[in-house]
Amino acid sequence: MSGCKSAQEISSQYNASDAEVVFISIDNLEYRVHSYMLKANSAVFRDLFGELSSKSAFQPIRLDATSADLSCFLNFMYQSHPTLPSSWTQAEVVSELCDRDNAISSRRELCLL
Repeated sequence: MSGCKSAQEISSQYNASDAEVVFISIDNLEYRVHSYMLKANSAVFRDLFGELSSKSAFQPIRLDATSADLSCFLNFMYQSHPTLPSSWTQAEVVSELCDRDNAISSRRELCLL
């Protein structure tokens, strides 16, 4: 049936059952993340999510990034020692995500690598 959606595959690393934010990569991998981690690292996310309570949730947000690039970007948000981008191309994409989402501390960390 064309109106039915298939089940979304969920990231094995970013799959918090209590997450309020869901990102979907261009290759349809779902990331369930906490708004407080995003807001702590990005003025854009602070404005977007405002005073979001843990009981409320947004509609899934589709991002123009592959699952590998989105994982790398989220690693900079979540980890104190994130995994390095696997290529210059990935570093550029992650840097663009940091710029777009005004994730200044993540961008600074990426530049130091």
